[in-house]
Amino acid sequence: MMMALFYLNHHPESKLIPTDPKKHALFEQAASIEFANFDFNADPLIKALARKRKTESRRFLGLDSDQAPLDAKMETLEGRLDVYDKILAKQRYIAGDEITLADLFHLPRVQFIETYIKSGVMTSSSRPHVARWYNELLSRPSWKAFEGGVKTGILEY
Repeated sequence: MMMALFYLNHHPESKLIPTDPKKHALFEQAASIEFANFDFNADPLIKALARKRKTESRRFLGLDSDQAPLDAKMETLEGRLDVYDKILAKQRYIAGDEITLADLFHLPRVQFIETYIKSGVMTSSSRPHVARWYNELLSRPSWKAFEGGVKTGILEY
């Protein structure tokens, strides 16, 4: 996150960080919401899944992973998404009607959660505005290019 902010503050032509003072304040608010409410709940989910997978690989020892903590974290995150749905009912993106870096900050974790933890959490009919926002972000050419992987000639990421 900090590297992205540093880069974009030195390349304002990207327009992912608004320069208008009011829009910039909304961006800062949205970025802090992403960090304190979304990231704060998504990261433990991802870490819990990693621990669960490690435990499953040692199942022959009689160890079994506990699903309850993962379910509790998912429930908390879904509550946060309910709030996002209310915000997105009033505006197109998290910080207003123009996309900002605050929206894009969500994509890596959201994709991980959708793919490995709970498919459909972002596209649930109970949160139509989150679904619209999520699908719109996924349809961006820049995300499609990123999602396809980075070709380096040596490794693919």
